[in-house]
Amino acid sequence: MKMMNKSEYQIAATIAVMLIFSIICYVYYSTQTNRTLGSERFHNSLVSSSLSIEAKVTVLHKIEKEFLLSRELHLQSVFDETIQAIYTELDSKWADNIVHNSAPLLKQLHVYHAAVEQQFKLHESIGLDQDSGLEGKLRNSAHKAEDLLIALKDDTLLSHLMYLRRHEKDYMLRGDDIYVEKFYDRIQKMRSILAQRNWSKDQKSELTQHLDGYEDNFQKWLVDRLNVQTVIKNTDNAFALTELYTKQLIRQAAEGTKAAAESNDNHRNVTSKILMLLGGICIIATILLVSMIMRHKKLAVKVEKLAKVDPLTSLPNRRHFFQKLNADVESEDSLSIGLIDLDGFKSINDIYGHAAGDQLLEAASARLTDQLQADVFLARLGGDEFGIILNTPQTEEKLFKLGERICMLLKQPFTLNFGTVSIGGTIGFAQFPEFAKTTETLFEYADYALYHSKFHSKGHPVLFSKEHESTILGQRKMEQCLIDANLEEELQVHYQPIVDTHSGRTVGMEALARWNNPQLGFVSPAQFIPAAENLGIISKLTTILMEKALKVASSWTTDTYLSFNLSASDLASPETPLKLMAIIMRSGFSPKRLVFEITETTMMVNFERANEVLRPFRDLGVEIALDDFGTGYSSLGYIQKMPIDRLKIDRAFVSDLEAKKISRDIMGTIVDLCSHLEIKCIVEGVETHKQLELVQLLGCHLIQGYYYSKPLPTDEANEFLKQNTNASMNDWQLVS
Repeated sequence: MKMMNKSEYQIAATIAVMLIFSIICYVYYSTQTNRTLGSERFHNSLVSSSLSIEAKVTVLHKIEKEFLLSRELHLQSVFDETIQAIYTELDSKWADNIVHNSAPLLKQLHVYHAAVEQQFKLHESIGLDQDSGLEGKLRNSAHKAEDLLIALKDDTLLSHLMYLRRHEKDYMLRGDDIYVEKFYDRIQKMRSILAQRNWSKDQKSELTQHLDGYEDNFQKWLVDRLNVQTVIKNTDNAFALTELYTKQLIRQAAEGTKAAAESNDNHRNVTSKILMLLGGICIIATILLVSMIMRHKKLAVKVEKLAKVDPLTSLPNRRHFFQKLNADVESEDSLSIGLIDLDGFKSINDIYGHAAGDQLLEAASARLTDQLQADVFLARLGGDEFGIILNTPQTEEKLFKLGERICMLLKQPFTLNFGTVSIGGTIGFAQFPEFAKTTETLFEYADYALYHSKFHSKGHPVLFSKEHESTILGQRKMEQCLIDANLEEELQVHYQPIVDTHSGRTVGMEALARWNNPQLGFVSPAQFIPAAENLGIISKLTTILMEKALKVASSWTTDTYLSFNLSASDLASPETPLKLMAIIMRSGFSPKRLVFEITETTMMVNFERANEVLRPFRDLGVEIALDDFGTGYSSLGYIQKMPIDRLKIDRAFVSDLEAKKISRDIMGTIVDLCSHLEIKCIVEGVETHKQLELVQLLGCHLIQGYYYSKPLPTDEANEFLKQNTNASMNDWQLVS
C-alpha cells in the first residue's frame, strides 16, 4: 500500500490540531451567554467546513493528475462527485454568511471545473486508449491500408507503411518534431510510389482514401495534443487560484473563531471542564483523523489499481508495463522483453464487430496467462498488442522456443460465443543489456524485431540481432555523417556520356552524385539520396552539385550539353528553384546546353506545381527530359501534356531486348511516339553490342550505358570527351 507523503501528513496534522483547538474553544465558551455559545458553534462549524473543503480540493487535484497518467474515463465521474460535494458544502455552510465571503472560491471552482471538463473532452477526442478517439482512427486507417497492401502483395508500400507507423509511435513516445517531419515525408513517398503502381482505379482510390484519413487524423491528433498542453497549463493556473482562495477561507474562519474566543475573556470556572473534556476531544480528533487517512488510502489504492489494469482483460496495462520495465532496467542485471501482435484480429473485428473482437482479446489474454509460466510478466499494451517481460536470464534458443510456443498458442482456434475463429500471432524479442542499455532503446529494438517479423516471417518469432543493430546503427551513422559532412568538399560529380550513334560523337554528359565521406568512404547514392530527403537537406545537395557540374561543363565544347537530375523535393521547395536559377545565371553556362531530368513519378506528384516551376527554366532555354520512362505512370496520354523535350527509356526494357519480343515491341512504340511528338529519345542501360544493334534497328540513336562508359570522375570525363568527341562508331570499346 502506498504510504502518505510529507505534505499529506502535514495536512492531517493541521486538521488534528485545528480540530482540538476548535473543541477547546467550544468548551471554553460553554459557560457564556446563549449568543456567545451560538457564535462559537457557528465559527467551529466554518473551520471544520473549510478544512473539509481544503481536503476535497486536494483530492480533486490528485484525481485530475491521475487522469493525465491513466486516461481512465471513470475518473471523470469521481472528479464530478467530489466537486459536487464541495459545491454542496459551500451552499449549505457559506451561502448566507455575510461575514465570510465564499464567492471568490465558488467562482474559481467553476473556472477550475470548466478547465478540467475541457481537459477530459480533449482526451476523449484524442482517445482514452488506442482503440478510441483519434488514436483509434489512426490505428484503423493504418490497418485498412495494411490489409489492402497485404491483399495486393505490395511489399514496398507495406514496408513504407510499417515505417510510417513507427514514425507515428516514435512521436507519441518521444514528442520529437523530427518524427512529424519523417511522417509527412514518408506518406508523401507512399503517394509517389502509389502513383507508379499499375493498379485499378478503385484500388488506388481506396489506398489514397486510407492514407488521406491516416494523415488527416494524425494532423488532428497533433492539434489536440497542443490544445491539451494549453488546457493543462490553464488547469494548473486555475487550481493554484482555487487553492489560494481555499486557504483564505480557512484563514477567515480561523480568525472568526479567534475573535469569538477573545470576546469572552471574563469566563470563570472553565478550566476544569476543559481538562475533563480534553481527553475525550483528543480521542474524537484521533478517530476522525484515522478515518480520513483510511478513506484517503482506500481511494489512493483504488485509483492506483485502476490506473495499472486493463479493464477488458484485467491484465497489467501499458502504463504498468513501462513502470515495471523502467524499474527492472534500473535493478536487474539482465532481462528480455517481447512484443506480440495478433495476426488477423482486425478482420475478426471488422466482420463480427467490436464485441466479438473484445471476446477474442479476452480469450487470447486468458490463454496466454494460463499457459505462460509465473515468471513471465504479461501486459496488454493496447489494441491487439501485448508485451511480456522476462527477468530471468534467457538464451537466444530459449527465447526462440518461447516465441514459437506463443505463436502456436495463438494459432490454435478460439471457440467464442459467436463461433470458432482462427488467428495468429507474431512476436519480436530484444535483450537487455546485450543490445539495448535503456528502456526506450529496448522497446524500440523489440518493436523493430516485431515489424521485421511481420514483414518477412509473419507468425514466427524474431530476436533482435547484431545484424538488425548494425542496420539501424549504420543508417543512423550515415545520417549523422551526412548532417556533419562538409558537403562542399565531400560531394563529387561523376559524368556518364550520351552518344549519338549516327555521328559517333558524345553529345552530352549526365551528372551523377557521389559522396566520399572520411568516415564511411564512398557511399552509394541509393543510400545517401533517400537519407538526405528524410533529413530535409536534399535541396542543399542539389545546389552544391549543380554549381560543381556547371563549373566543369563550362570547359566543354559548346555542342556538348549537361544533363542534371532534379528530385520531387527540389520541385516542391519554394527556395530551391530560385537558387538553381541564380546558379545558372551566375555560372555563365548557356541554359540552352542544360537539360533537367525529371522522373515520371516526380512530375506526377504535383503536375501543376511541376509545370509552374519548370516554365521559367524552359523560357531560358533549358530542356526537360522525362527520366526512367516506363517505370512510373507509363501513361502515353500524359506525355503530350508534359512540358518535355526529351524522353529517356529505362534500362529495364533494354535488359530484356534480346530475350523478349514484347520488350522490343514496347521500345519500338515509344520510339515512334517520340518521333510523332518531335521529342528526342534516349535509351539508358545499353551494355552489350547486341543491345546496341537492336536499339539502333528500333530507330533510336542516342545511347547511354556501360557499352560506351561507366560514370567517370571529372578528369576522366574531360579526357573521354577529348578522345571521343570526334570518334567514329568503329572506335568505341566496351568500358567496364
